[in-house]
Amino acid sequence: MEVYVANAPGDDYDSRPPDDYDSWIDYWNQLSYPGEERHATECRKCGEKKDHNEIEGGHVEYCEKRDGKWYPNREKGIFIVPLCAECNNPNNTDVFSVDDSELIEIL
Repeated sequence: MEVYVANAPGDDYDSRPPDDYDSWIDYWNQLSYPGEERHATECRKCGEKKDHNEIEGGHVEYCEKRDGKWYPNREKGIFIVPLCAECNNPNNTDVFSVDDSELIEIL
């Protein structure tokens, strides 16, 4: 199902991934492709294909539209989604759509 998200504020969620993971994109890759040696190679925001080393684990939060404006819904949690460096910027608050199966929650 398509959902709407935006980059989460960087100061609130610049945490380190759990100990078993080297990075947030490693966390996403391992939980998205368990037991496989696969890596995300496409930014879920701009759609640009990149080398897997150029994809980062971006922190995002759900957004909902009310009265014609987008608002974050932090009650649903913070999630990781593959983003390129240009799109993985907490100052970039543009809302974008992703399939909810692409979101891996930070536990």
